[in-house]
Amino acid sequence: MTRRRDLEDEISLRDASLRDARREFDAGDLTAEELADIEARDLAALQRARLELGELSEEPEATSPDATPRRRRRGLLYLSLVSFFVAVVIVLVAAVSARQNGQSATGSVSVNSAQEAANWNSLAESAVASGSLVTALTDYQHALAADPRNYVALTQVGWLTFSAGATAHKSADVATGLSYLKEAISVEPTLPSAYLYYAIAAQSTPGNTALAIRTFRKFLSLSPTAGEMAIAKPWLVAAGLTK
Repeated sequence: MTRRRDLEDEISLRDASLRDARREFDAGDLTAEELADIEARDLAALQRARLELGELSEEPEATSPDATPRRRRRGLLYLSLVSFFVAVVIVLVAAVSARQNGQSATGSVSVNSAQEAANWNSLAESAVASGSLVTALTDYQHALAADPRNYVALTQVGWLTFSAGATAHKSADVATGLSYLKEAISVEPTLPSAYLYYAIAAQSTPGNTALAIRTFRKFLSLSPTAGEMAIAKPWLVAAGLTK
């Protein structure tokens, strides 16, 4: 019971920290990158706490081991996955945008097309921040229609599609998401964000541990931001690449 109480207390504290950070951001006391770092840290901690609490909740209190506890655990797992996917999008949108400030569009895309894609990306970022992931995905797809090689849109469409497929157990969406991430890596092979998405996706799917480790090592070699590292840390620990 003590461990259960500790986890419930941590979840309450992390939830309060997230609310405080959002209020400070709205008041202008935090930058978008600072907010992203806090959200990455607290949402990752929430994910771990909710998963452990779910494991404790799986222990049956009555004679039926397959009833409420297992359903409760699945619900907690789903919520923690959704929170984690949102956190990754928030942090990596900020990181990618910061890295691409001042960069010209890739390939032979016209200025008008590049600007249209940037406008759609901006709308998508706002949708992500408000939790409207379906709207965000649609906006990122509009950005790709304007500029098919837009790194931000490729990366986010890939991650959001993979995330939707992973949570709904739809293998076709998982495969589609991975293909977008691979395309993003080919467009901007020196930016770490898509490598992180791809490595997490690989580690989340059976039989791809070696691929995940190779991709994480490439990600680490590209000087990731503090926000990206906050997202990566629990996965790097699980892969044995850090403590």
